[in-house]
Parts: sequence; C-alpha cells; structure tokens
Amino acid sequence: MNEYRAPYLSKESRKPLLVWPRQVPIAGSPKSNADLLKTIGDFKCNTKMPALLLYADPGVIVPRQVVKWYEDKITNIETAFSGQGLHFIQEDQPDALGLAIADWLRRQKQPIISKVQCGGISPLGFTLLKLPTMSKPKYD
Repeated sequence: MNEYRAPYLSKESRKPLLVWPRQVPIAGSPKSNADLLKTIGDFKCNTKMPALLLYADPGVIVPRQVVKWYEDKITNIETAFSGQGLHFIQEDQPDALGLAIADWLRRQKQPIISKVQCGGISPLGFTLLKLPTMSKPKYD
C-alpha cells in the first residue's frame, strides 16, 4: 500500500482524490459534466473514428454483459477481452492490455495520435495533454 500512498502524502496532493468523485455526473449534476459526457457519447455514436474497448471478466466499469451494447451503439468499435479483472484492469492484466492496444494501433490505416504535447497542469493537479488538430476529412 505504501506505493499507492506515496503520491498523496500531503493534504494538497490528495485534492484530486477529493475533487474527482464530486465531478462524476449523477442524475445530471454537475450539469456541465453531464452535458460534456452527452456530447462525447453523441460523438462516439456518430463518428467513423476507430475505437478500442478493453474489458475484463467479471469487470466493474465494462463487464462482459455490456460489451454488446457498445458494439451496437458505436459503429467503428473493436473490443478486446483482457482476461480476469475488476476495476483496475490495467493492473490486473497489464501485458494483455498492452498487447491488445499495440495490435489495434498496428492495424489502423492511419495514425490515431501522431504527436502528444504536454499542456500543463489542470486545476485538479492532472497533467493536461494537447492533442494535435486533425485535418478533415480524416474522420467524420
């Protein structure tokens, strides 16, 4: 547990752990975040941009039973089963996830992300990434 606690030894360093759960939209609140998630959901359901959904069994966020729902809603999605896992599948199955992502990226006809730049630190203490603007007509 000491490895998990190491980044959060001071009160200030624990602020993201306090703020983040309050930002998860429940019953439409906070409205700005609920609106943002709806916008993202609409985009994912209407874009031709490829998507990869990784899931584990029994899973927590994306259990096997909801994978079909994603496949029905998102037209250009590929799914990859990583093995047994719960909430933090990147810790349960790091090798399987890495291989699935590398294989998926290798098979894409065009680069998904060509360059990532650090954009500073958010008010919550998270690193912000600036992704390059993609020129049309790469994706709808």
